[in-house]
Amino acid sequence: MSKAAGQVTGLLSPLVERLRLSRIARHVPPGSRVLDVGCGRGRLLDFITAPAGYAGVDIIEQVITDNRRAGPGRLFLLLDIEEGRLPDGCGPFDVIAIGAALEHFRMPARTLARLGESLRPGGRIVLTTPAPAGGGIIEFCSGIGLLSREAAEEHQDLYSRADIERLAREAGLRVALFERFLFGLNQLAVMARA
Repeated sequence: MSKAAGQVTGLLSPLVERLRLSRIARHVPPGSRVLDVGCGRGRLLDFITAPAGYAGVDIIEQVITDNRRAGPGRLFLLLDIEEGRLPDGCGPFDVIAIGAALEHFRMPARTLARLGESLRPGGRIVLTTPAPAGGGIIEFCSGIGLLSREAAEEHQDLYSRADIERLAREAGLRVALFERFLFGLNQLAVMARA
């Protein structure tokens, strides 16, 4: 996963992040146990109501250190979710949130399959990712500093709806909901076990 995935550096990045997190939060019922993959500064917590448990995972050491200091009582793990495994006793989860991180995965289907193993029965993976149609716009906005340059450079791929459905099938999941937002430049998918 990207080393920049937890960073918000462009002028419009905080606004885009808020819109993305509010979309994810709509699919996190109160009382859920939540795993936040690529948690960044843990801002998903500002949008969800009364989680029963929260674990944030990121690969940026300073981000995790800062989160641990600012959010005592919450679990923040320094972990490359593609390479490592969650510690024993961490999970299962009702919701696994993957906000703007899928496009940074080197092995997306494999990673989704492993994450799916950490879902409770009836649990779901809620993810957002840029739409392929927005690739040129993202590149342009990143080039002039409106969006994160580092994150855009580290995109492994941009996925269409068909690509997301294929990745879900390969991971033993199904897409229960798909929608576009931000003028069609971003998309949200809710996945459940097949």
